[in-house]
Amino acid sequence: MSDRYTQQQYYCYPPTVIVQTRPKGRSISGFVLGFVSFGFGWTLIVPVVGLILSGLGLQREPSGKTFAIWGLVLNGLAVLGWLIGVILIVATFQAAHAISSSYGY
Repeated sequence: MSDRYTQQQYYCYPPTVIVQTRPKGRSISGFVLGFVSFGFGWTLIVPVVGLILSGLGLQREPSGKTFAIWGLVLNGLAVLGWLIGVILIVATFQAAHAISSSYGY
């Protein structure tokens, strides 16, 4: 009976697991450019670069999928705003030209 109580107990700790995260640089960069494109969208370069980076991030970085999707949405909205602005400007100039030509100017 004394043998049972005098035996030394050994405890094993679970092995440490090191998880390496995959890089998310393109996805995060596309998201940040999408966020910034609402302030600097007038350049058209920022949203287009953001679209490209978000697309590459979506293809090559599965761990950054959420950032890449949000980057695509935000940059897409900025580019869509650009297109709507250009269409409105062209339509305004055409309307002004039509009005001025109807008066014989």
